[in-house]
Amino acid sequence: MDKLFGPSKRLSESEEVGLATIIANNVKGFYCTFVGRVIKVLNKNSPWYDKCTQCYAILHPEGNEKTASCTDCNNKHSSFTRHYLLRLVVTDGKEEVYATLFDAAESIVGCPVRVFAEKLLTDEDHNKNDYEFYRNLVCCVNKHYKFLVKMDDNDKRAKERAEKKLIIEEVFKVDTIESEQGTSSNKRKIGS
Repeated sequence: MDKLFGPSKRLSESEEVGLATIIANNVKGFYCTFVGRVIKVLNKNSPWYDKCTQCYAILHPEGNEKTASCTDCNNKHSSFTRHYLLRLVVTDGKEEVYATLFDAAESIVGCPVRVFAEKLLTDEDHNKNDYEFYRNLVCCVNKHYKFLVKMDDNDKRAKERAEKKLIIEEVFKVDTIESEQGTSSNKRKIGS
């Protein structure tokens, strides 16, 4: 999805439903969307994780180190890649869910995870609120977005949906909205 051109074809053409339908696993297609309002950002100070490039285990490097010790592959100087892992609480006006965004988080934050983490971990002279990308993250609360959810047949994913935990594939900001249910798409103006 590219902010300059609007939502992706998949996001635009997938069936829009309410969260209750997603939680109950009653969606006909492989993908669906819902319109929701962000209630809370659960990990605004570190919305990323680091993954070992050899065994893909999650690592915990100190500060802005370029390597870390990986206990899974016994490499004391393992290189890693950084990925978004943004956790939100979202409502459609009737149901609340925990939403996890990986690459889709960049649409909300407005910059690559490398830039986000690097600035927050290394620039001690600035307050994090000085950075537009951090403000984007904090200010997403109480804003409406259209979220794309993959409805695969994976038993683990179905169980997570029943527990009100969703993995969001794509997200696009909704500028104005008349109802939180998002049932009438002609009442909304979609924007950046």
